[in-house]
Amino acid sequence: MELHNRKVRRIRSSVRIAFVGVTQDFEGEAHTLDLSINGCRAICQQPPPKGTKLQVSLYLPGVDRPVSIALALIRWVRKALVGIDFYSIPPSHREQLQTWILRSPYGRSEDVMKAQRVAA
Repeated sequence: MELHNRKVRRIRSSVRIAFVGVTQDFEGEAHTLDLSINGCRAICQQPPPKGTKLQVSLYLPGVDRPVSIALALIRWVRKALVGIDFYSIPPSHREQLQTWILRSPYGRSEDVMKAQRVAA
């Protein structure tokens, strides 16, 4: 999967996530392989089916409380890999995630720095 053709840049990361189903009785854990403000690619021992709506908690290293995603969707499943899109993140949690991504060694690339200057 190519990461450089995305609207929002993803960074390499290993972040523990926990999730529960919104409309289905499903819960589990996974670890991200890459992460952005809009979603992630993760590895999961028992992945939810494609189309499952989830509430997700991201346990970012160095951050005291998990980032809560009120609504996420399993976009694709390939064996133990899943693609998760984030749809509803409370503003303070979105800001916390964005700050963490920008402070990450992988988030400090030239592309991210340019986007940060343009947004300012």
